[in-house]
Amino acid sequence: MLKRLLTGILIIAVVAGCIALRTVHLAFFDALVMLLMLISAFEMIQAKKKAGEDVFSKVIIAFTIAVSMGFILIENLWVAIALEAFCVLCVFIVSIGIELIIYAVNRKTGLPAPEPKNLFNKTKSTIMLVLYPLVLISTMFILNHIGYNLGYILLITMFAITMTTDTFAYLFGMLFGRKEGAERLCPEVSPKKSVAGFIAGAVGGLVVSIVCWLLFYYFGYFGNTFAYLNIPKSLTMFTLTGVMGSFATQFGDLVASAVKRRADIKDYGKLLPGHGGIMDRIDGEIWCSAVVFAMFNIFLII
Repeated sequence: MLKRLLTGILIIAVVAGCIALRTVHLAFFDALVMLLMLISAFEMIQAKKKAGEDVFSKVIIAFTIAVSMGFILIENLWVAIALEAFCVLCVFIVSIGIELIIYAVNRKTGLPAPEPKNLFNKTKSTIMLVLYPLVLISTMFILNHIGYNLGYILLITMFAITMTTDTFAYLFGMLFGRKEGAERLCPEVSPKKSVAGFIAGAVGGLVVSIVCWLLFYYFGYFGNTFAYLNIPKSLTMFTLTGVMGSFATQFGDLVASAVKRRADIKDYGKLLPGHGGIMDRIDGEIWCSAVVFAMFNIFLII
């Protein structure tokens, strides 16, 4: 427990430091996101292999580097997003091309070749890994580059929702979820997660989103970013983001658990003592990041 707590404090310090250093340059947080993408890619490649799924590892690493450099070097955010979509398409085309060439060569030379029905299994696994978790992680680049003040607001809101959700879910799950007869959320995937913890996590996300609304709208921290929004619309935007972000956080945790169960592993790695690997720590954040980006854009556009 002490090891987990100390590691958690260190993680919070690193994340908070990288967010604070945005005042110097956005590259500090970009470097953190790129590191998360690279380590997560390696962890997921290993998990896929343990699950008996083969992937094009070099293609995945090339995609990770290309997308990261795109967000870091391209000033126009929407051009960087378009480049990422193009890179996903390239991964798809390259993976299919490699499989077809290897299949044709092996058939011609008499070497072992996959059955036609299994021909593109490697491509499917590769694309799945690119989409989850790499594209989801890359949404943190978007939050960082969406605007100076707005970037601060979205990053702080996202991390506040995920951390509060995890804390509330853990504490109330310990208090009420371990009692005999307590209803489990999804026992086949994650036996320890309870309905009580899930509900508490959602309440936590709601509460902290209201706190963020007070800070960033009512008291105007990081400027009058939402001054043109009235109180009902701005409050709805933050509260819905809090609830949906909390659901996304807990959903992401279940998805990560399902992948681990498929690979028959307890943790994705051992990099973070008491927590496991990077994917064990950011499994909820990456989904919440996408939700925060989507929700705020919907309300700021309509």
